[in-house]
Amino acid sequence: MGQTASTADASDDSKSGRLSVTGSATVSVSPDVAKVFLSIQVSKPTVKEACDIAAETVAAVKGAVQNVAGVEVTTDNISVRQDVKWIEGQERFQGYICENSLKLKSVSRNSSQLGDTISSALDAAIAAGGNYLTVSNMMTELSPELRATATNEARRGAVADASSTASILAEAAKVKLGAIKSIVDSNFAPAPVPMPFANTAEMAMAADVGGMAKQSTPVTIGSADVTASVSIQFAIS
Repeated sequence: MGQTASTADASDDSKSGRLSVTGSATVSVSPDVAKVFLSIQVSKPTVKEACDIAAETVAAVKGAVQNVAGVEVTTDNISVRQDVKWIEGQERFQGYICENSLKLKSVSRNSSQLGDTISSALDAAIAAGGNYLTVSNMMTELSPELRATATNEARRGAVADASSTASILAEAAKVKLGAIKSIVDSNFAPAPVPMPFANTAEMAMAADVGGMAKQSTPVTIGSADVTASVSIQFAIS
């Protein structure tokens, strides 16, 4: 549901009066893009051992997730670093950590379907990745098309809000509202929204040895607010 708010001020010059008003409106929409960021980390005495197991695990995770319709899987980052731990007051070299980061992405205007798709993708990834897998982040956002549609709806609401305020003020001041002299538009797109979910260990416990989740990972898509604001100047007489 949209929300509106407005402010106004009036001023005069030598030719005609001016009435300046500001209107705003907010539109709530369900995000149509969901992203999940996964990490496969393997620590072994040698780089080759760590990276070989990481590669096998990544291949298994990709294969499992790609069986879920509507999910795109891409490599986000690959890194190799020393595994050094602080033991008995000293740094001790443990081996090497090979890390592969993946991004899962799904797009749907149906929020329930989007949540179900991401849930299935998470279940598949966790079952395939096992203890090497970490779910680092999840977020939702608006696609450019949905953002544009919501912004334009908010703009219309903001203009209506400003115009209504101008009419009320003109009537109260017993002046005649004239033509629009200027319009200044501004809008605020929502930032990606992080989504809380159970930690990887809890989700992994829901999967049996056969790789099928005993209980699906619940994912609920929320809403995002798109706000537009306009400043309109009317002539008054």
